[in-house]
Amino acid sequence: MSETLIVNYLIKGRVKMNVEELVQKAKDLIGEGNVEHAQQFIEEHKDELGEHYHKITALLADTTTDGLFDKIKGLFQ
Repeated sequence: MSETLIVNYLIKGRVKMNVEELVQKAKDLIGEGNVEHAQQFIEEHKDELGEHYHKITALLADTTTDGLFDKIKGLFQ
């Protein structure tokens, strides 16, 4: 999350993240191995993710396969 969004979050309450920030947050959670938190985050933002929802859930499903980090790097480029 950018510094501006963090400041707005702290001052004004929750700020709506844009799609790119949502995707990045989901990818970060998956990459860190926080699968349960990633699943929850993805479901909470399903509508906002739009077409990216299916790509992110597919990535999440592949968390046990080799080459996960390569998939994360190449996804959404």
